This record gives sequence, C-alpha cells and structure tokens, in this order.
Amino acid sequence: GTIVNLVPDVTITPVKQNLDFKNQPFVPFGSDNLFPQATALFSRSSPVHRGVINSKVNYIIGDGLESKEKALQYLFEKANFEGETIDQIAAKYFRDKITGGNAWIEVITDNRKSFLWFNHIDYTKCRLSRDGENCLIHPDWSNYKGVGEIKSLPLYPEFVSERNEYGVIISRSVIHIKEYEPEFYFYGVPNWIAGKDSVLIDLKTNVS
Repeated sequence: GTIVNLVPDVTITPVKQNLDFKNQPFVPFGSDNLFPQATALFSRSSPVHRGVINSKVNYIIGDGLESKEKALQYLFEKANFEGETIDQIAAKYFRDKITGGNAWIEVITDNRKSFLWFNHIDYTKCRLSRDGENCLIHPDWSNYKGVGEIKSLPLYPEFVSERNEYGVIISRSVIHIKEYEPEFYFYGVPNWIAGKDSVLIDLKTNVS
C-alpha cells in the first residue's frame, strides 16, 4: 500500500534533495518518506487528538507494570544504560504505537547473555531496510542526504556485536512492533487513520 502525506497544507520541512527512493537502502514510509513525522505533528498540534492518545497510554500503563519473576525485578529500577525504568520505556512504546502505528525497541545484552536491557527508539527516526532485515536510524529524515548518515541495527532475533569503551562485547538488536493493516507489509498504520479528517479539522481550528 502507499501512504500519502496526511497534512499537505501543514508545513513539514521537505527532503532537500530530489531523491529517487528506489535507489535508497530504505523502504520509504509515505509518499515523501515523512508519514511518521506527519503523525507526530498531528499529536502535537491537535489538543483533542493528543488528549485521546494520552488517555490511552495512561489507561494501558496504569500504576505501572508488574512481574512476579524475580529475575526481571532489576528492570523496574534500571532497564538501560541511561537509567530508565521499564515503566518509562513502556510508556514511550505505547505512545509511539498509538500515535504512529509503529514502535521500535532496542534489545541489549552481552556475548554471555548475562543481562538484558532495553532502549526505546523514536519511531519517527526509524525506517526498514529494503531486505526487511535491518532498522535504519536517521536523526532527521527530512534532511537525509545519503547512506553515510544512517545507523543500522539488525531486527530481532539477529544481533550485532561491538566492544564498548570498557572492553565488554555488547550485542544489540531491534524489535519492530506494528499495527496490522491489510495491504501494508513493511510498516503499521495507526488505528485512528480512519478518523484523520476529524483530527485535521481540529488541527485547523486550533491553528485558526
């Protein structure tokens, strides 16, 4: 399926170069590769739409996640190098999935599998590789200029290993979770897409 720009009359910085997406290593998300940015703009610009998203996230997270598994208790105190908890990561995950229909979680371990940590990756920064086997990360797809700017991580269950500054071999992988939509294979589509016209009306009213 093909997704066109949701908000053609709302300014999103366009890709500066006239890139032929067919010759790029990623699968474009939307006709201009900026569909995730458009969904994020919707969330920032429409008070009603943002309120609905916030309510859904709060409803799902509630008082926080729980687990009876003692081996997982450390995740509730520290789930990654940045010191985030699993609740903080889960909140970001559900916000991305509800807002944009896609969520990306980085899995981190070592060569002995002695620990398991998780990172949230902003869904607007991620695209799939042409072979569907890697997550390609760019800080600003609206200003994408070439392959050299992309960070690539394999999709789970494949891992890539590298030695960190402490000499420890760290293995990384990415899990891609997407909302199912018929005719869309590479990316998910947010459930609210059928009501985009109502959201756009609220967005325009708010701007006016």
